[in-house]
Amino acid sequence: MAGIFLLKSAKNAQFINRNVPGVQISQTIIDRLEAASDPLQEGVAIAAEQVQQAKQLCQGVHLMAIRREDLIPEILDRAGIAPLYSHDLDSHDLNSHDLNSHDHERVVSST
Repeated sequence: MAGIFLLKSAKNAQFINRNVPGVQISQTIIDRLEAASDPLQEGVAIAAEQVQQAKQLCQGVHLMAIRREDLIPEILDRAGIAPLYSHDLDSHDLNSHDLNSHDHERVVSST
């Protein structure tokens, strides 16, 4: 499972680099955020791109959009990940999630 941060600005990315062990956000991404007219929307685009890339490499993602969880559906939409509904799953696919109360739950399938 890949962990993907929603980067809200270049300053946010630099803070994560300094303070989150094991995380290294590239200077290219930081420069892209710095040059953006709307860094938050650029961060949404970057997160969506990373979800698309992760789909080829692993079976799921953990999106970390601290204090902007409201943007998770937009990130997933832009990544082309369709909403997950309980009728889309076989009973063996459910992992004690209440899918009806979490409209931001999606399936990232590598198939």
